[in-house]
Amino acid sequence: MKQVAGIAVDEIELPFKAPFDWQRMLRFYGGRSSSGVETVEDGCYIRTLDWQGDSGLLRVRRDSHRPCLIAQLEGPASHHLGALEAKLMHMFDLYTDPAQVRDGLGGDPWLLRLTSQAPGLRIPGAWSAFELVVRTIVGQQVSVKAATTITGRLVARAGRPADGPSHECAAWQFPTPAALAAADLDLIGMPTKRVAALQNFAQAVADGLPSMPLSSLSRGGVPSKDFPARAILLMPRNRGLAPSRQRAAIVRRCARHCWACRASALGRWST
Repeated sequence: MKQVAGIAVDEIELPFKAPFDWQRMLRFYGGRSSSGVETVEDGCYIRTLDWQGDSGLLRVRRDSHRPCLIAQLEGPASHHLGALEAKLMHMFDLYTDPAQVRDGLGGDPWLLRLTSQAPGLRIPGAWSAFELVVRTIVGQQVSVKAATTITGRLVARAGRPADGPSHECAAWQFPTPAALAAADLDLIGMPTKRVAALQNFAQAVADGLPSMPLSSLSRGGVPSKDFPARAILLMPRNRGLAPSRQRAAIVRRCARHCWACRASALGRWST
């Protein structure tokens, strides 16, 4: 921990097993970032965050000489950085062993070709399951660019300005479930039923969701305490989340638990 211009800053290393295609991951995040909350700039992923009531500005870059990412956190939240290490490792899929992926999927000729074409491919995670599902609902039947625009509007209407260090493209906190559920989303750019699905989901997360048996989670490998991921499985098609979008969200959220999810990701992001 150190002080830079009077602001607390901490930094940790996040090791990975090579190969690791950091630029491909940055392109994914850069094209799907939540406007005002996160951005990609000069080989660095940047976002605001709030952790246990403390705000901060996170920067993650690849070390130029060693097989690791460098995560730097500025502001009051910086003293939580050690506790956030596992969360960041999962977000950038750094626990993955490429050799195990190759051995696990290489028995299938099609998957072997994909693993050879993209040996450093990792599955981009998300800062939170809640943000991931919000983006998944918003992104139905619209382009990636349109979904990014609408997500930015959600941030402007239901988020709040960062009260700590910020970046010109990352100066807002993502809306909380309660704030998004209560926000006026009239003319936000989504069909009425999709707005209702989004706010019903946000309210369910804010309320903690009803309990459900572990057996109902087995098909996605979803941790029982992962409320937003559980909500993915609770939303039938007529509630605003089509099966294809359910699968996309579960792949990003649960790939570390499930070989089938990792194989699906190869097909989605290897080209």
